[in-house]
Amino acid sequence: FLIPGGVGLRFTADRQLGSLSQISHLPIKAFDFSGVSFVASPELHLFDLDSLVLPRACSWPLAEIKGLNLPRFSSPGTTAKDFESLALMPLEDLNLSGSALEHLGFTRSMPLASLDASQTPLRNLSPLAEKELLSLNLRKTKVDSLEEMNPMLGHRGCRLGIFRRCIDLCLWCCLWCRLWCCLRCRLWCCLCCCLWCYRGRFAFLEIGRAHV
Repeated sequence: FLIPGGVGLRFTADRQLGSLSQISHLPIKAFDFSGVSFVASPELHLFDLDSLVLPRACSWPLAEIKGLNLPRFSSPGTTAKDFESLALMPLEDLNLSGSALEHLGFTRSMPLASLDASQTPLRNLSPLAEKELLSLNLRKTKVDSLEEMNPMLGHRGCRLGIFRRCIDLCLWCCLWCRLWCCLRCRLWCCLCCCLWCYRGRFAFLEIGRAHV
């Protein structure tokens, strides 16, 4: 198949796969080994690849491809666990679905645009917080700890931090009203604080002495 800047090879059976060194003179930019069961990793360094798809449930250590300058890499169901070996690669499209992936710390320096982490035991997604992902697949993935990135939750409720701040504000208002205000002002102050907590948004509270 054709790709920008060269050609790609897709192998659909083991019998089609011979020695890759015999075709190292060709402008091959992509290999798709999804249809085979085994491939020799040392021969991949003979090519300037832009894309690599490994066989499903490949047992390669990921350190084998550490020296490749790959923008796109796919290894679904890989049994390897040395994901940190990918940390310095300029990966934009990464597929590690069905693997033992638990942490995404190694992706911090990657210019990721697409990530497939479906069916993995991920623990958190915080390393992806500052990335502008175009595609994220978490199908059948149970993330242990999800953290809300947006502190303003609107009508859905308040985060613990906002709720605690609201309690502090209520205590201060009640103390101030007890010293200077009448009962009507205290009730008005408590009502404003409750509305502010319910909406989960900052509001300007006009607290003053009531004229009776």
